[in-house]
Amino acid sequence: MIEAASASECSLLFFEIAGQTFAADPLEVVRVDRRDTDLPIVEIMPATPKGTRVLVAKTASGEFQLPVDRVMGVRRFPNSSLRRPPALALAVSGARANELMGVVLDGQTPVPIMDLKTISARAKSRAKARGR
Repeated sequence: MIEAASASECSLLFFEIAGQTFAADPLEVVRVDRRDTDLPIVEIMPATPKGTRVLVAKTASGEFQLPVDRVMGVRRFPNSSLRRPPALALAVSGARANELMGVVLDGQTPVPIMDLKTISARAKSRAKARGR
């Protein structure tokens, strides 16, 4: 669930991968860190070679990491800026369509909101439980 900043706002964590901006619920992210060889990796799309940061997210089965090129921070948006995923985006996404939670209008630019809990199902190895 996207963090409610107030009854009429939500907070989203913005990040960039290969020049594309994405958003996610900041409550799903445990920390921003360097790559960890002990954690499973899940990619939305391949990060550039310079990308050394990861979003570490936690699910019921443990933590996983999502490589990113840049973390842009958390921003608040009015709920009126949130949209359902466009039908075309869902049609071309195929089996991964459920990973797209929706879009947020950042000015006139739609930014995909990714569902990190759903994405975690593609972890290359079982997520490790960590006591942090």
